[in-house]
Amino acid sequence: MALNINDLMGSFTGKVILITGASSGIGKALALQMAGKEVQLILASRRLNELKVVQDACHQKEPAVLLLPLTSPLPGLLLILQLLLEVSLKRLMF
Repeated sequence: MALNINDLMGSFTGKVILITGASSGIGKALALQMAGKEVQLILASRRLNELKVVQDACHQKEPAVLLLPLTSPLPGLLLILQLLLEVSLKRLMF
């Protein structure tokens, strides 16, 4: 039996979703599918120009889509941790 992403949407409501490889392929498809589902999207990729195209497409359904350019491994990992911490702190404050 195939998994239908729409069956899982309720379990993601209000969550922070980090999608790596979001500039193309499965990552892009997942980002477009999750946009507008009451989630906080963080899109990560090494290809910033392509990532911005995906962000623009997601903005039509979800206004707050964060980008995380992964131009090098260690700084990228640190940025991921920083973003997740900031998003988590904002949720605790409200």
